[in-house]
Amino acid sequence: MAQPIPPLPPDNLTMRTHILEQELPQLSIADLEAVGTAIARRWQELKASELRMVLETHYTHLRALPAGTLVEYVGADSAPFTHGEFVPLVRPLRPPSPNMSVQDRHGKPWKVPMEYFVSATENASVRAALGSVRRDAAWRHLAEGLFQAQAG
Repeated sequence: MAQPIPPLPPDNLTMRTHILEQELPQLSIADLEAVGTAIARRWQELKASELRMVLETHYTHLRALPAGTLVEYVGADSAPFTHGEFVPLVRPLRPPSPNMSVQDRHGKPWKVPMEYFVSATENASVRAALGSVRRDAAWRHLAEGLFQAQAG
């Protein structure tokens, strides 16, 4: 049995890689399968955590905006909104709701998921992270889980 490895600082990728490369030749096929499963599970946990942080930051920002603020629709073109259109915020809904109330170009109010909007005052890094979140196929599922966890 290998000696226990002391915890490493999170920013020491070179050392972690070295330890893995040193230990890999000693692993059997069964060990490698188990490690592969554990790595995949850890990757999913980290991606879910990253998504949760991005969405929480984004939703907190949108909920703090005053009524009348123009927000940009960044979802796919679908009635009544087009991608890139700026619409006025009627009001964000209270947590745990993932929706906000906005008006279309005719003044009709709509409740739309907050992930389809960004504000001009939002941090550029959050906007970039939201873009990568939208490209992730699992973002919707994870976002729904976030709100279920907040409600419970």
